[in-house]
Amino acid sequence: MSKGPGKWQWTDLITIVFFFLLLIFAVAFTLIFGALFRAYPAVFFVLGIVIPTFATVFRHSKYKDSLSKKASKWIRIVLVTSAIAICSCALINLNTITDEIGYQNIKGYHSEWCASEDYETPLPAVIIHTSHWSGKFLLWVFQGFYCFLCIAAPIVTWKQCSIIYDKARE
Repeated sequence: MSKGPGKWQWTDLITIVFFFLLLIFAVAFTLIFGALFRAYPAVFFVLGIVIPTFATVFRHSKYKDSLSKKASKWIRIVLVTSAIAICSCALINLNTITDEIGYQNIKGYHSEWCASEDYETPLPAVIIHTSHWSGKFLLWVFQGFYCFLCIAAPIVTWKQCSIIYDKARE
């Protein structure tokens, strides 16, 4: 980019400005997307399951052979990006989802946020209380399965879309 030490070119400045604009856009998008996720968590949960399922079904369909290289690349970009965005918002809002499920389905459920100095953790802790130990155990199983899905969905989407893209390159 630059032609020697200490020499700046306009392309360097444009690259830096573009990077910061992209960073600002990403933060704003995450805030708006997070608000939508908190308003409609069920829709995003269904989308988080549908996107990898669609990629898998499309991989096995007869239409994958008719895609051009550019079209398959854009399908991969759109599906993987949306899977990552949905699943990252889902992981960020794990406590909110756990609270909603706990209040609706588990007898005696309530949670409290504790300060980090109470439990010597670097972050505030969420303490879950239920009237029976099985309710807490079921919530732990749900949280583990939920985290697994949030990590596996983008990986499965990427793998399935990469197979479609590789097929189109041949």
